[in-house]
Amino acid sequence: MKDNGKTKTAWPQIHQVTDNLFISDIYAAQSAKKLDEYDITHIISLLSYSSILVPPHVKHLKLDVLDYDDENILQEFESSRQWIDEAIKGGGRVLIHCQAGISRSSTILCAYIMASQNIPRDEAFEMIKRVRSHVKPNPGFWEQLLVWEQYVEEGLLQNRRQG
Repeated sequence: MKDNGKTKTAWPQIHQVTDNLFISDIYAAQSAKKLDEYDITHIISLLSYSSILVPPHVKHLKLDVLDYDDENILQEFESSRQWIDEAIKGGGRVLIHCQAGISRSSTILCAYIMASQNIPRDEAFEMIKRVRSHVKPNPGFWEQLLVWEQYVEEGLLQNRRQG
């Protein structure tokens, strides 16, 4: 859409990746209207300096992660995977967001899809990119996803969900 000759997007946007997994930026994650529209029951926030207010009925996991190449996001993969598994097992719908919905959130989402579907990094990432074209983990996160791929392939994940 155009406004005074400038391109404008319809914000906030939540993008649905699977039946129970969604990705967005901070603005969509703070929109009670959008959360209700998508029946979001759980939110993972990847923010280093701020917090968001979520409706009382929405469960919230905050992970302090900076969007730097040398940040260790790999340490968050297993705990977030287990948290998402529990949410989905209980019928939940999980929104994963960071500031812009580009790097941190797509990295955590990619790690989860890799583990839950036992697929390689590139295939999992393409699933996300098909619905949110501007996602792009920073180079350090991209490499950490490759390490995670080895964990997935070798069956080294804790409490691995069967099936």
